[in-house]
Amino acid sequence: MNDGDLESFLRTKKELIRIGNMSRVFSEVYDKVRHIDRKIFFDFLGELLLEKPLYLKGKNHTRLLKQYSKFKLMKVKSIRWGPLEEYFIKKYCIFEGEELKLTFIGVITYRNITYNGRVFVTNYRIILIGTTLKQSHVMPLHFGVMYHLFENTIRKGILKSSLKLTTRLQESKDVILFGYQFPIINAEAINLKKKKGEPKSLAYTSRIHDGKTEKLIKLRLVIYSSLNADGITNAYQKIVEILSQTPTEINTVT
Repeated sequence: MNDGDLESFLRTKKELIRIGNMSRVFSEVYDKVRHIDRKIFFDFLGELLLEKPLYLKGKNHTRLLKQYSKFKLMKVKSIRWGPLEEYFIKKYCIFEGEELKLTFIGVITYRNITYNGRVFVTNYRIILIGTTLKQSHVMPLHFGVMYHLFENTIRKGILKSSLKLTTRLQESKDVILFGYQFPIINAEAINLKKKKGEPKSLAYTSRIHDGKTEKLIKLRLVIYSSLNADGITNAYQKIVEILSQTPTEINTVT
């Protein structure tokens, strides 16, 4: 397939894609490009979401993540996702001045909702690409609320910080907020729980504002990636260090 044919194929798929058929279209695109360069698929995904940001809003975003996870299950035996998802995050999902510090497989619990997947820790937030493991029969806070709350915080609150940050995040229309977003700014009550001297989980609270009221986001994180014991211990310690170094007096009120 020459470049013109591939470009035409990808353009056609973008036009045909809908929330309900995303996993199938993702599979078709991946199968077409996997022998050329698998990164082409993630460029297709990134460009699609830049062109159609509606897929990143509220319930649409939740359904998008489910369709993406369904697609991954269809291809799980044929691909190593870690390096490719990291490529996607770095190219499409990181603000200017934001740095990816750590990535691993883990679980994050917020209230009665538990998320499972690949975790990306930056100097300003946590991104999780994965699925909901379990939830109570009544979701206490709809994901869309959390999404818009954090979008407001990351785009406006940090930019309006009263602190003199050496590297400022820049407002950018070219940044995709893909994946479940969790704040780490204003981190407090950091609690690294250990068992027999080894860290087993990390809990903390992030204090943010949605422009009207203050929100306390209490999170619990567990690392269970296929790292050796020393690797997991170092990962927990690095997260504690990031939480401790993240600004704690940011004015997140719009």
